[in-house]
Amino acid sequence: MDRNKALTVNFSQFLFAISMFLLIAPNYDNLIFITMDVLLVFFSGLLLFTKLSIHDKYFIAIIYAEIIIVGMLYYFTQGVSIYVLIIYLLLVALGIKYNFLAEAMIVNFLILTFSTLVFPPNFGTDGMMLSYYAAYLFLHGENPYNPALTANVYTFFHLSQFIPILGTPLSTGGVVTRYDYPALQMLILIPSVIFNINPNFITVIFYFLVVFLLYAKLRKVDKFLFLSFLLPYLFNINYRDFSAGGVTTLDWVFFALLSLFSKDVKAKGVFYGLALSLKQTPFALLPFYLISIYKEGGRSSLLKFITYTAISFLAINGYFIFLSPEYYFQGVLYPIVAPLIGISMGLSMIAISGFFYIYPQFFTLALVIVTLTEVYFFWKYYDNLKDSWVFFPYFIFFVNYRALWNYFMSWPILGYALPNGEKSSRSAINFKPLAIPLLLLVGLGIFFHFAYTPYYTSINVKVLHVCEKDGEIYGFLLNVSYYPKSPSLPNCIKPYFRIFPDAPSISANGYIFFSNATVLKKCSWEIVKLYSPYEGYYVPAVPLKVEAYYCNLIGIASVYKV
Repeated sequence: MDRNKALTVNFSQFLFAISMFLLIAPNYDNLIFITMDVLLVFFSGLLLFTKLSIHDKYFIAIIYAEIIIVGMLYYFTQGVSIYVLIIYLLLVALGIKYNFLAEAMIVNFLILTFSTLVFPPNFGTDGMMLSYYAAYLFLHGENPYNPALTANVYTFFHLSQFIPILGTPLSTGGVVTRYDYPALQMLILIPSVIFNINPNFITVIFYFLVVFLLYAKLRKVDKFLFLSFLLPYLFNINYRDFSAGGVTTLDWVFFALLSLFSKDVKAKGVFYGLALSLKQTPFALLPFYLISIYKEGGRSSLLKFITYTAISFLAINGYFIFLSPEYYFQGVLYPIVAPLIGISMGLSMIAISGFFYIYPQFFTLALVIVTLTEVYFFWKYYDNLKDSWVFFPYFIFFVNYRALWNYFMSWPILGYALPNGEKSSRSAINFKPLAIPLLLLVGLGIFFHFAYTPYYTSINVKVLHVCEKDGEIYGFLLNVSYYPKSPSLPNCIKPYFRIFPDAPSISANGYIFFSNATVLKKCSWEIVKLYSPYEGYYVPAVPLKVEAYYCNLIGIASVYKV
């Protein structure tokens, strides 16, 4: 990556960070919010594929300006003292004067991080909790992929009161209780289990390792490339906070970087296999990685890469596959096939919010269409895109039904491990073929809206009463009826409920409320009471939507005045 390319990636990271600052708490009941979110995330991804031509002196001036912006951000929003800010600026000045700015910023990175890093007192995510429990079971000689053994995870950790926040709700009721990652995700937590330390320390270690690795590699090429990465990394405090909260992203990014930086194709395969052993996310790189290996090294290199990736992956996961192939593959495929409720910061946000219902199968097809389109363009215009190919998964996740912030944050980092594109061999890209997938997506979106009308008209919700006190809502009284508009719909359902206030939500799931709803047979109704799962978990008294859901069926009632 050269400076011109690095600058657009840098701008993309800053734009994405601003998007997160403004929109990190979702508002599914506000069309303006949804539009802003989708557009900002989209244009942030689009920037990754552009390239500016700028004089070096302006590039350096932009880096200096960003250094000041980062310092001010931590001073005004993160609570660092004036003394820390003075030390920060002093190190920057000395680094510029004596030509060790990259090293000075690493020291500043450590100072700012350690002075603002806060670990939550419990598991930050259900994924971390399940991974920790899986490591515990493995140490006790059990198969952590056996769902019967992990079913009691919330009882085991005495965290049942946190289910609405920590748990990943299923659209058929309950929350995810099975370990559903590749094996290395829980194996790296074994020291945490043995020594009884906070497992979030492990994710924070990778937060630091990514920085040190990129410094070690980029300082030999151009230290300003490293700064181009580090400044938005520091600016987007969510890299720090997500890691401290147990979000597992930077662990696989670290191994993917090692793979991309490696010169030997065998090492590339080994490290990529380790990345795949941590999470399913880097599988999105696979078709593009294979094309890159083939274009650079031919069929022999491709076979070596595939072989060593498979060896590395099986060395970690083979034991668990041998124990029970059924449990293992059901586990790692669970996030794809499980009936998880819709949450999104991407294109599906418009559908999840109920503004324009689209049957979830559309997003599976959209993912395939986007992937095939990107593969076509990468194969045909390899020389144009060889310095951008790791960004392709960004748009794959943009059209995914469940598109969380951390599904987008990782890809720009990988770009710093790519070589420069060769200007001499580039030809103009013909974007006319893009019209075909775009028209196909629009057509499918319309089809999966109108052809599946019964899925959002068969459940009817009427709000009879809102229980509110001191500006907070703690309950609802509803009339819920089920009149299936298609013979393909089930004869009976058990509705579940969540609330979308026109305000920042407590989580991407919205507010999950408990109810006394029973099984509703077709052409029947009942009076349902919704209530807060525990004290303090209340909805702000603002205009809102009450959603009843079961599988892919939804029914929404709007409350405009509380």
